[in-house]
Amino acid sequence: MDDAEVVLKKLVSAGWRVRLIDDAPQTSRFLESILLAEVLLQRHALPTRAKGTRPMITRRWMIGAAAGTVVGGVAFNFGLKPEDAQRASTVFLTSDDGPEAGTAAIIDIAERHQVPIALFMIGMNVAADRENRALLERAHESEWITVGNHSYSHCLMQYATSYHEAKSIVSDFERANVELGLTSSPIPARTPGRNVWRLPGMHIDDPGISRSEMRIEDTADDELFAAGFYLYGWDVEWLHDSRGIPVQASSTMVNQIAGLASSGRRPGKVVMLMHDIMMRTANAAGELVQIIEGLRDRGLKFARLSDY
Repeated sequence: MDDAEVVLKKLVSAGWRVRLIDDAPQTSRFLESILLAEVLLQRHALPTRAKGTRPMITRRWMIGAAAGTVVGGVAFNFGLKPEDAQRASTVFLTSDDGPEAGTAAIIDIAERHQVPIALFMIGMNVAADRENRALLERAHESEWITVGNHSYSHCLMQYATSYHEAKSIVSDFERANVELGLTSSPIPARTPGRNVWRLPGMHIDDPGISRSEMRIEDTADDELFAAGFYLYGWDVEWLHDSRGIPVQASSTMVNQIAGLASSGRRPGKVVMLMHDIMMRTANAAGELVQIIEGLRDRGLKFARLSDY
């Protein structure tokens, strides 16, 4: 028995219901992704949780997310009970790094399909281009779009350095408020390069960074929250390659989001992250529509981020 089969047997013995479909190549890729996730879990020791509280991120979530991301054509439900599946779960669609060329397509889809989408925008993008400013204005005018703050500079891609200077990062977000026309506190926001949550009753750090770095960055995240920014992370990401082309098929995303519906950071609620750059082609925009329709067919609904 190889290592991947051992991991799979551990999942089954723990009560998972996993059904592999298709033939050997798909099955092999699925087992490999499970094994990879298990290795990641062992490498990044996750903080233990206090008795009676929900874990910051579960083994089930990480293994399932890795498997779902790598493989299409795998049906899995992460042990979702029938009664949970019937309960209307809620999806919150979010997109980062606009406004830019793909932003218009997202607004079009939100309005045509009457689905709320939160756009976390970069102040520098607005300041740099007249067309981008027009997209910002259109987003503010749409009843289906929430404009969020994704900083002014996007940390100039120097994330660790930026988060070590709490006052500077707060100033950067406040500068973005001015550029983005955000005045009503609390301001929905997302930190660049980090999956961080700071909401009333919710304090979650990015599990992808080291504990020592996490302790340093805590100050910046906490000061952003104190300054009136509600920080939203994500439960699942629709990835893209270096050209902005989506990586996962729409069917994979539907399976992955539906599978997380009862085990997200808040039960019954799943936040999906994508990036505006992904919507530059008609094919990609069509994939987003298929995700929306597929989730609605599964009985999931969509809501504004303020209802999270």
